[in-house]
Amino acid sequence: MAELEVSKIIKGIEKFIVEMENRTDIDDSQKLYTFENKSMIDSYLNSTLIELRQSYKVFESNSDFVSHNMYCSYLNYWLNKKKKKYLQLTGNPTEGNFRNKVEEYYTNTKDIVNGNDGKCEIEFNEYSSQELTIVNALKNLCYIVKKIKAEKKNKHNINECFALYKYYYSTMNRILENILMLNDNTKIKISKLIKDISCEEIQLSDLSKDIQCEYENNSQYLLIENCENGSCSLEFTKYDDNCNCTYNDIFLSIFVTILGTLFLSFVLYRFTPFGFWINRQIERKKKLLNQLGEEDMKEILDDTSEGIHENSQDFPYHMSYHSLRN
Repeated sequence: MAELEVSKIIKGIEKFIVEMENRTDIDDSQKLYTFENKSMIDSYLNSTLIELRQSYKVFESNSDFVSHNMYCSYLNYWLNKKKKKYLQLTGNPTEGNFRNKVEEYYTNTKDIVNGNDGKCEIEFNEYSSQELTIVNALKNLCYIVKKIKAEKKNKHNINECFALYKYYYSTMNRILENILMLNDNTKIKISKLIKDISCEEIQLSDLSKDIQCEYENNSQYLLIENCENGSCSLEFTKYDDNCNCTYNDIFLSIFVTILGTLFLSFVLYRFTPFGFWINRQIERKKKLLNQLGEEDMKEILDDTSEGIHENSQDFPYHMSYHSLRN
């Protein structure tokens, strides 16, 4: 069973996101700067900086499906979420401290590995949690659509096309859910938010204009949904369907089928005991109908004669006469 190319890309991105959000290779005992061990705020900031400095390892292990731009985009989304949580922990406006520490231990340092593409440019923003989720979801969707469109994997494969549409509608539903949670005092407008993600070349409002599904009559793959360990993915399996039929072929097939059925029935009736059995059943049915007809007629005649006799008793006739003597 072969997995859809779209599903591979989506699963690759999801794997990268899970590893970015759940780091298992971080040594929390390492201190980048001096602070008291009991300080929960500094411990959180120190742990965030360590994850930031080692984030390239996550990208490197997932570079088959995640580009460097995609990695930097998600890194900024991740870091802005960390900043919001840090500000909630402090309870006072200390954003400057967070920014300064990021610049000191990531932006301006040279003692970390960043590969040939270099470090990501850090962009702090003032988005709310819902707005951050919307931006990230739209950027992921744009990345996948661009990648599939560039590779033209979906041009003649309706299953690939449907898998992409399923991800598209799932993402848009998630975005709409977050839009509903926005309050009236939000600092930015949704239209500006969507424009800022640099996805103008793809019409997200009508994906069918960019991605066109074309059905192939000789498609040999059947789309199925494979669910294992609580996660589902769209896959397609090969099936045998080599028919390249025209209307003439269909009508000829129907005619031959009917003719063959009639011929087989004639042979069975004429040259097998089956025909003799049918004749016997027909004769028995005729005989039974004749007997029933005679008995019914006799009952009708009997009922009629009895009715006449009863009427003659119930209603006697009175005949008047005139004497000839007078």
